Amino acid sequence: LTVAAVVAGLKNLVPPEAADARDQIWAHSVDTALGARLIADDNGREWSEEAVVAGLLHDCGRLGLLGSETASYVPLFAPGVRPDVETERRVLGVDHQEVGGALLERWGFPEVLRRAAQRHHEDDFTSDAAGLVGAFVVLADCLLSPGRAHDPKVAARRIGLAEDGTEELAVELAGRVANMRQELLAL
Repeated sequence: LTVAAVVAGLKNLVPPEAADARDQIWAHSVDTALGARLIADDNGREWSEEAVVAGLLHDCGRLGLLGSETASYVPLFAPGVRPDVETERRVLGVDHQEVGGALLERWGFPEVLRRAAQRHHEDDFTSDAAGLVGAFVVLADCLLSPGRAHDPKVAARRIGLAEDGTEELAVELAGRVANMRQELLAL
């Protein structure tokens, strides 16, 4: 309920001219959450509930930027393409990871969720729960975002998956996430 309230509040801060970007971010966040949970569950790992929440919140900084830097941030989006962190830093002086981490810290969210938001474009996964949950989010994010420059193999290795199976996993995961999304929308 808390996560739903936070996300709904962030979505409501986004002005109408940024609705397309907001909807793109939200759809990606839902897909990443579902994918992270499937990866955790399929591999018999703990923390699958945290993986769902971390997936939902991993791009909350983007929603914050859409609400606060609308005129500068919206032009960075293209249909189906979110801006990369380097472009965000160049144009805005900050990236969505920094903003998301700061928001979650201010709102008192646990470190395992904050770190997933703060570091989901990085490859340095710690050996603790936050590193594992972050790897679930990064792997789902990579596999469900075609054309993303980030390499999913490091996250796969952190989880204990074979690095050479990520292409097959991407196809399988995309299909399963699409089915889950349809089932949720049918409720």
